Amino acid sequence: MVFKLDAQNHPSNNYYNIGYQQSFGAIIKHSSNFIPKVNGITSFYEGTYTSRFLKPKAWKVHHHFPELKISVLYARYANQQVFGDSYNALIGLNYIKAHNKWKRNFSYQFGINYSSKPYNKVTNPTNNIIGSKLNLTLKLAYGLEYFINQNLSVGLNAVLMHHSNGSAQTPNLGINVAAVGVELKWYQQREPFIINDLGNSQLKKPHQFGVAVAYARQERVKPFNGPKYAVYGLQFFGLKRLSNLWQFNYGLNFDYRTTLAQAYKNYDSYGRNLFFKVMRWQPFIGAELLYGNFGLSASVGFYPVSNNAISTRIPTTIGANYYFKNLDKVPDNNVRLSLVLKTHFSVAEYIAFMVGYVF
Repeated sequence: MVFKLDAQNHPSNNYYNIGYQQSFGAIIKHSSNFIPKVNGITSFYEGTYTSRFLKPKAWKVHHHFPELKISVLYARYANQQVFGDSYNALIGLNYIKAHNKWKRNFSYQFGINYSSKPYNKVTNPTNNIIGSKLNLTLKLAYGLEYFINQNLSVGLNAVLMHHSNGSAQTPNLGINVAAVGVELKWYQQREPFIINDLGNSQLKKPHQFGVAVAYARQERVKPFNGPKYAVYGLQFFGLKRLSNLWQFNYGLNFDYRTTLAQAYKNYDSYGRNLFFKVMRWQPFIGAELLYGNFGLSASVGFYPVSNNAISTRIPTTIGANYYFKNLDKVPDNNVRLSLVLKTHFSVAEYIAFMVGYVF
């Protein structure tokens, strides 16, 4: 197969493929609190469907037409008595760079994970890593692919996979696996698309400002599987468009943690200033990668007041945003829906749902 990756105003490759990948790796003990033994090999068995969805849109031109990748994956963990098995469904994008018979792939995928043996105080007390059967999954892969003929290819990939529940239920240290895999793919050609040049339109780069409200559920760290409390948030933010692909984010976050409010009440250590003890605030900066109506964002912040911090003064977030108006032309006003994971380095605090308005 010969690829044309920079095609504009002429036919371009249009195809789908079905593949099978088998990977072997190890669970990474990323915390001193990680109790279970992890000796042995962890194996992934994965079926994939990948398609170059070339229907012309501006964001696809800017991203050089990545592939849509859908996977189902069965994971057989080392130390099955503690971790059991997991079943995963994932979707994401695969960025390609190819020449003649060689193709380089980088993919990221998000999805849902079902774990067969989470923490249980009676039947599985050693598993202080995963506290719920239903979790979120992130999978990154980088590799090379060689075409044996027009329809068949073989590949070698490095894989990093993570799953956890965002502290929706404790314990939640999360499972991280590093692996190496081999794959076999079968390709089927489709009718080529005529790709018009959608990427040369002039893009205004204004400053925009907005406000958002947030809601999350948070479980106290101990005891495991304890009661859950609400977290209410308010965010003032600014956006600066840098290019067709990126925008710079900054702002100020406030969150009110009813978990902490309840703890103060239990110990009779509250008074008129309870609200200010429980309220936490932090400035942040970040970046967002844009896909038409969607965006993937990441940010880092800082707690100016030390007694507001959990274990560190540096919170981080990753999130997915949906904008009601397409971002290719930077609309004046927009509504934004967000799903955001807040962490402190490798420790997740909560997953928040946000509704915002961009002026």
